[in-house]
Amino acid sequence: MGWWKVEGSEDVVGDEVFSELRNAALAVAARYEEQCGRPPTRSEWERLITDAMQPLESLESPTTRSLIAHESRRPSSVEIKIRDTRA
Repeated sequence: MGWWKVEGSEDVVGDEVFSELRNAALAVAARYEEQCGRPPTRSEWERLITDAMQPLESLESPTTRSLIAHESRRPSSVEIKIRDTRA
């Protein structure tokens, strides 16, 4: 795995980390295509990323409150499988 500095900052990025993020983005886009018949809009991406970066406690929704209530049963890992239904 390679790491390199981001120009003009002390930040670093890596190719394996980028690949993981890209795969997650592709999975999200595929789910939107499957369920909505279209890719996510820019504003949907912005909301998804913003919400995903927040602690669960800061997100106020019934689903999130349910997740917080059952946090002790949260899995330590999640495997996402994408099934290609195109023939």
